[in-house]
Amino acid sequence: MSVNQTQVTIINNLNSKIMKKFQLFVGIDVSKEWIDSAVLSKDGVEQLPVKRFTNNKGGFHKMVSWIQSNTDLSPSSYLFCFEDTGLYSMPLCCFLSEVSYSYCLESGLRINKSMGIKRGKSDPADARIIARYLYLHRDQVYLHRIPTASLIHLKVLLSYRERLLKQKHAMEVSSSELSVLGNDPEIIFIQQDSKSIIEILNEKLKIIEKKIKDCIKNDELLHENFKLSASVKGIGLILSAYFLVYTNNFTRFENWRKFSCYCGTAPFEYSSGTSIKAKTRVSHLANKMIKAFLTNGAYSAIQHDRELRAYYRRKLQEGKEEFCVINAIRNKLISRVFAAVKRGTPYVSIVNY
Repeated sequence: MSVNQTQVTIINNLNSKIMKKFQLFVGIDVSKEWIDSAVLSKDGVEQLPVKRFTNNKGGFHKMVSWIQSNTDLSPSSYLFCFEDTGLYSMPLCCFLSEVSYSYCLESGLRINKSMGIKRGKSDPADARIIARYLYLHRDQVYLHRIPTASLIHLKVLLSYRERLLKQKHAMEVSSSELSVLGNDPEIIFIQQDSKSIIEILNEKLKIIEKKIKDCIKNDELLHENFKLSASVKGIGLILSAYFLVYTNNFTRFENWRKFSCYCGTAPFEYSSGTSIKAKTRVSHLANKMIKAFLTNGAYSAIQHDRELRAYYRRKLQEGKEEFCVINAIRNKLISRVFAAVKRGTPYVSIVNY
């Protein structure tokens, strides 16, 4: 078993024991300029009224001092929880990690779905909802560990690449649509200018992809798992980089099935009693970005992997819908990547070439 998988096992085994020590539950609603904090006791009672602090290191120190001045409990018994809001929540993650405080970083959708019907919205109310969610689910939530600097840089580069691709696509579409208006000088100018901008964006994309390669190469652990995941046919540079980012270098998910659920490729049954019996299908709740890249990877694997190509053709001949077959191949790619990383050896096809 690899080092990363050993870490995942240890984290899962100890998590339930760790959660029992917490006696103060702090829900934090994070926005660009400030944070609102709600505090519940071990009995689920509101210990302190909701209070607002600035979303910076000074505000974080004041929040901790405010809690400590109103309770006799040790800081080791505090458990914080807030939504993953990207750049806005990152300073709070860094602060809590620096001072070794325990915290959970949860999906806003998960919190909202679990708390039933809500009427109205405000930052203090959201802080109370997060605190209540943390208290009710204190035995199921997982302590968050901040990604390494290399992973953070890799995520920033991938996000920038996504923005460049969107701009390129917008320029291509708008330029193409203008062709129906004829060959007026203004139209020709716009098309030529758009073409030059697209060429610039293509050069920028090449630079970003080189930086992504360098970022991975300069981190030994990232580079090792990158090579293992890229050994699976259909998994290229960008998809492998997304695997590293969203699995926190393969320490965030216990197994490939949980990651498949996160990506939106895991099929779920839809039935109830005798009246509802729908087809098994995937959920719309998914990371749409990596799901799209997995689809591209599946079609690439069909072209370059003899085993998957034979599987694809056989299933279509059996009458399976193409989407279902592609989804099965997406899951095969995920399972192969996780298996290669878990073993610590590159993936080797069983088909003789």
